[in-house]
Amino acid sequence: MAISIDEGFEQSKNKLKVYKTFLQSKAEIKKQKVKNKLDEKKLARQQKSLERAKKNQERKERAQSSYDQLIDILQMAKGAAKPKDNYVTNLLVKVTKQIKPKISEIISEEMLKSLNCSEESTYDNLSIYIKVSSLDLGKILLVSPVDTWGRCIYEQNPYDSSSVKKSTNQLLYYLIQTPTPLSQGNINGITNPVNTQYKGQSGQNLFDIQFVTVDNNGIPGQYYKITLANRALGLNRFSDFINDYFKVNSLLDLRYLLTTLTDIILGSVSADLKFGDNQLDDSTRFGLIIQRILGQCQDYNVEIDVGGQAKYPEVDNSTDTIFEMESNDLEFINERVQSIKVGIREFVDCNNVALPISNTNYLSDNISQVGDDGENLDTEINNIILNLSNDPRWVANFPFPDAISLSLNKDFINQLPMAIIKSIFSPKVLLPYIIMAKAIGNMYEEGIEGYNNFLRNNRALIQAIGSRIMALFLEALLIEIKKIVIALAKSIIQDMTAEKKATIARVINNIVSLSVLVSQTINDFRECRSLVDYLLKLFQLRIPLPKQITPTPILALTDILDGASTNRAYMNHLEFLQSLGLPTGPNPNGTPMYSNIEGFSIMQGLNKEKEENGKTEMFIKPIPVVGISTSPIRVTGKYF
Repeated sequence: MAISIDEGFEQSKNKLKVYKTFLQSKAEIKKQKVKNKLDEKKLARQQKSLERAKKNQERKERAQSSYDQLIDILQMAKGAAKPKDNYVTNLLVKVTKQIKPKISEIISEEMLKSLNCSEESTYDNLSIYIKVSSLDLGKILLVSPVDTWGRCIYEQNPYDSSSVKKSTNQLLYYLIQTPTPLSQGNINGITNPVNTQYKGQSGQNLFDIQFVTVDNNGIPGQYYKITLANRALGLNRFSDFINDYFKVNSLLDLRYLLTTLTDIILGSVSADLKFGDNQLDDSTRFGLIIQRILGQCQDYNVEIDVGGQAKYPEVDNSTDTIFEMESNDLEFINERVQSIKVGIREFVDCNNVALPISNTNYLSDNISQVGDDGENLDTEINNIILNLSNDPRWVANFPFPDAISLSLNKDFINQLPMAIIKSIFSPKVLLPYIIMAKAIGNMYEEGIEGYNNFLRNNRALIQAIGSRIMALFLEALLIEIKKIVIALAKSIIQDMTAEKKATIARVINNIVSLSVLVSQTINDFRECRSLVDYLLKLFQLRIPLPKQITPTPILALTDILDGASTNRAYMNHLEFLQSLGLPTGPNPNGTPMYSNIEGFSIMQGLNKEKEENGKTEMFIKPIPVVGISTSPIRVTGKYF
């Protein structure tokens, strides 16, 4: 078991690196013979590697989230990233499309929990007034669906009451333009027959809706007036309402997701729409808090100190410190706001070059090509990266498109989960939640505007939804890592067959086979310690020998050992070298690392002598037997 979560992830990365180096090095050993010892140039390279390792460690001031750690491990497993190698991005897009159907279930369940509603809780058919700004956290209802970015933000098709999936965000926009009730059926931009209210999947009326400029108390403003309808048999249950509503809405619009993701990375949407300081500050601040929420572990058991004193959990999510902004956070927020206002994006990992983000019409063109089912989402992400890295204005300022491609690809990978959370809290998703909150008499604060105010007042809801969605990503990433590790392990096992009998090798093959399901080991992918412990188990290559039956308790414990292994000792050797920051892969010119070959040869020679001439001597004390005792016995055994 890992001592700490971060250490566990580091051990997993080190083990994975050893696996890959071992297989590569063994291939070199079979082709090369040791000719020369280490020279001064090699020692100089080792010193430089130590210095680089130290600097890299100093840059790692903050702990990575489980998502970031698994991405690192996955990328390490697949080898060095190439500018056009979008393997991880494409994998995450695949995962996103897979979890899309689960989003509705997650949101409906967590909304009911947040409202403290049981399956049988009911509501009356009354009129409810909801402030437009309470629904529109991202100010998207200020953008027309036919504008350049509007076609990327809203659903692909106009609102049609007969559609299987309703374009409710479009409906909410056009209601503001034509302030008449939906049931009157004469609202420009939507298709809705007269006397037809908003219906759920069951075909039953859920509500009528109208834009008004004064609420029921005579207070002026911009409101939606919702008149709830009675359901069949007059049984108005909250759970039926929410489920019926969500089944006719796509809660994760992949086109809007890509728009949100692009804006998080570049700020181009915000720049073109000329969002003000407050909106930019709110959006950026919300992103930082969501990153903290997504990075939280859900480990409910506290750590136990070896001294017997309980310690706090490694990640404490029980206080409001999650909302606090440190000086570096405030500096980041201010820099991002100012950069977007002047229309640039600074790339830190590309020598801090600042590149223009406004007037990039090709971005909206790419995003608008994404279908409702996201069948070409990965293609358009790749097109966005390609078009940006080859933008003439960018090339003129930074003529290294491959470096830009790598940086953008990394951003798309890192920011995807946050973009999902941000995009699903659109007006149409919040509408039923606020309706039901008011219907049960909750004092929903009408002054709630913007992402952060909503987050502060509905923290448990967003944390629950965010952690469950992140768990789906962690599960998918871990399964992918498991496949790669098992393939590596099987290759190593094949190399071990020369040391052990084939039958023992087959036992190992079974231990690491894909038949061991992830669900048998991890109950909750949000529990970081369980995740780390499982990762470390993947890297245990112990070959069990048939158990020896002995009456001595201490010796009885040794039956789980399988004897020394040259290959395993060599992997330990590589791991120790890597922990010191010493190079273990091929030299920069492509030649083998001769020190590895030399080290393996030494171990092989020692092990050969041990196998051929190794011997143990033991002394067995007299054993009392009913009035007498046996004679002392001197025995010898084989050491291997």
